[in-house]
Amino acid sequence: MITPRIKAGNQWLTVSDLKENRLPDSLNEYEKKAIEFCQSWLSDKLDFEFNTSGSTGSPKKILFKRSQLISSARSTAQALNLQAGYTALICLDTDFIAGAMMVVRSFVTGMDMIIKAPSANPLKEITEPVDFLAIVPYQLNTLLEQSLSELNEIRTVIIGGA
Repeated sequence: MITPRIKAGNQWLTVSDLKENRLPDSLNEYEKKAIEFCQSWLSDKLDFEFNTSGSTGSPKKILFKRSQLISSARSTAQALNLQAGYTALICLDTDFIAGAMMVVRSFVTGMDMIIKAPSANPLKEITEPVDFLAIVPYQLNTLLEQSLSELNEIRTVIIGGA
């Protein structure tokens, strides 16, 4: 399996950096939280608990087994032809399943990750090419208005939530 790189705090990190907790001081709170999820994943933890967004009812916690997350990631990777060497932009909160699954997909496929705090325009200030992006409709609307040419250069975009 190809080991991905992770960009956070404007610095590329390796899996070894994460395992040995060699992290830049410049990480913001969102990046720290996403890195903590990456470290949790790398620890071979077997069960993961996520919050639902509450968009269809009261927010709740859902427990997933590692094997379920891997199976889902493999199915998505196969359906969307996600590959090692691609770069995924992680711009959804990793406390929720959508953001966490972007990280899992990246580890399962060997895609590099760029971690960026959720914002209306997740492509703003991104200088590297992005191959895979998961966003919500609000972000899509902003991207269509502000960053259409950048959006058109991304291989695969998935849209969820409402």
